[in-house]
Amino acid sequence: MDELHIDDFYKDCAIVLLRLYRSFPRKVSVYVGDLCGYEETDDIGLYSDRFQACFAAIVWLTEEGYIRHAGSIGQEAIELATLTQLGFSHLSGRPIKTSQSKTSEFPTLAAQLHHAITQSTSEDVSTITRQIIQNLSFHKTHNTVH
Repeated sequence: MDELHIDDFYKDCAIVLLRLYRSFPRKVSVYVGDLCGYEETDDIGLYSDRFQACFAAIVWLTEEGYIRHAGSIGQEAIELATLTQLGFSHLSGRPIKTSQSKTSEFPTLAAQLHHAITQSTSEDVSTITRQIIQNLSFHKTHNTVH
């Protein structure tokens, strides 16, 4: 089964999280075109499936509480975005073991994620991003007020 769209989702999430980590605590705009390439809409005003999926990944990060922002510019960007406390604390945390790296190589998970995006395989990017999402989901599930 071809899971290229899932790999794209993880890569999009990774790039957004890393950009916001690098600018933290400043609020910045995140443009979909910077993540997956700029493009024009079709004859009826729709973007490609890939462009829409990239924007949907940003929306998902927001809905799941990893990032926050002031609003969107259509499907082209989000404005005044920043990491939530959970997003920041997890990216500042310890790296994970992957097939390509040892955890001792990196001071933070963000540093490891940056290395994976620039130097490693899409499998490593997916593995690290999946771990970030699972860690945040676990934290949200187990730290709710009853």
